[in-house]
Amino acid sequence: LPHGRGSILPLPPSLLVFPRTTLHTPASPPAMLGRRILAQAQRRFAVARPMKRVFSKEVEPYEPPKPKPEPKGSTFGQRLSAFVAGVAVTGAFGYVTLRRDIFEAAEGVEGNIQSLHNDITYSSQTLSAKIAALEERVSELEKK
Repeated sequence: LPHGRGSILPLPPSLLVFPRTTLHTPASPPAMLGRRILAQAQRRFAVARPMKRVFSKEVEPYEPPKPKPEPKGSTFGQRLSAFVAGVAVTGAFGYVTLRRDIFEAAEGVEGNIQSLHNDITYSSQTLSAKIAALEERVSELEKK
C-alpha cells in the first residue's frame, strides 16, 4: 500500500455505516454499494503522502556490555569435598534402599514358612484322623 507497511487508512463513517433501509432499497443494491466504497477507497489511497523520519534525541547511545571475567576453576579441596558429599549422599540412599529390600525379602520368606507350616499341620491332622479311622476299622475286623 502506498502509505507504508500494510497500514489501512480509515474510511469515512459514511462509507462504513449504512442505515438498514439503504441496504435493501432497489436504488442501492449491495453490489453498487461495494463499487462505491471501492472507488472512494482507491481515490483515497492514490494520493501518496511523504513520510518524514524523526530520530529521538532523548535516548542514550547504546553501549555493549562489558565482557565478564571467566570464572576460575575450583580448587582440589573443593572438588574433593564435593566428591565426598556425593559419596555420602549416595551411600545413605543406597543403605536405606538395601535395608528396605532385605526387610521385604525377610517378610516374604517368613510368610512362605508360615504358609508351609500351616499346610503341614493341616496335612498331619488329616492323616492322624485317617489313621485313627483305619485302626478302629482294623480292630472291628479283628473282633469278628
